[in-house]
Amino acid sequence: MKKIIVYLILSNILFAQNKYPIVLIHGFFGWGNNEMGDYRYWGGKKDIQKMLEENGFKVFNVSVGPISSNWDRAVEVYYQLKGGQVDYGLNHSKKYGLEQRPIDKIYNGLYPEWSSENPVHLIGHSMGGQTARMLQYLLENEIYIDDSLGFIEASDLLGKSKEGWVSSITSLATPHDGSTLTDIVTKTFPFIQYFIGVAGVVGTNFYDFDLSQWNINRKDNESWYNYVQRMRSHNAWDTKNISSWDLSLDGASELNSFLNASPDVYYFSYSFSATSKDEKTGYHVPNKDVFLLIRSRAKLLG
Repeated sequence: MKKIIVYLILSNILFAQNKYPIVLIHGFFGWGNNEMGDYRYWGGKKDIQKMLEENGFKVFNVSVGPISSNWDRAVEVYYQLKGGQVDYGLNHSKKYGLEQRPIDKIYNGLYPEWSSENPVHLIGHSMGGQTARMLQYLLENEIYIDDSLGFIEASDLLGKSKEGWVSSITSLATPHDGSTLTDIVTKTFPFIQYFIGVAGVVGTNFYDFDLSQWNINRKDNESWYNYVQRMRSHNAWDTKNISSWDLSLDGASELNSFLNASPDVYYFSYSFSATSKDEKTGYHVPNKDVFLLIRSRAKLLG
């Protein structure tokens, strides 16, 4: 699977007329290079970012909220690349009760020169594909605090129109039309099971929910189990500003109503299968090489 992903990325970009930087955006429950020990989201025990760099590409691997909404994640991608303090927008923050500018989310910028003269290729896996489309939308549109009065958001991203900053968007196994699995995974036992599994494999200090905009930070000496239970019971899950909504059938439909394709952006989308049919039961089961921590989700989906 990893070799296939690298091949697809290279086939899209290798023969292009440019070598714009590649931005890798992880999906639901994903993590960055500084988390999960040496186990890479992009490649597992191997490193897809390194493989691409060895082929002459400049690659940036961002780390955004693993269970945050696509709006919040897209804003985080922007500031991680461009630099500055994350600003989720005044209206958006008031609507959902967020910390508009979390003090722990200030970045030097992985690619400060990013502009229409220096565009990028966005590559998103799973929910990361939705996040890439949201980022393009926020870049190309002025976001208003009050449409009737014409007040525009004051942030660098939301208050200005930036066209031509994205050359292409490639989505890998992205549920653009939503998934029926979100309620099961985020609100019942597999949600707890998943993160207890993470803690058991890599240790409790290697994963961050990145939810300081919700004022949810792990407390000193708080057990991993209690931390996850707090995540599960937080009122964020009852809003539309969370991954479970964006990945649901209705949430994805709502996103698709305004995340329109741009005539200036190239789009590529690939689907994959990591299950095979069990001859005895007739249900699909995870393949043997499926990562242990996502086996439960693959089995439920099958």
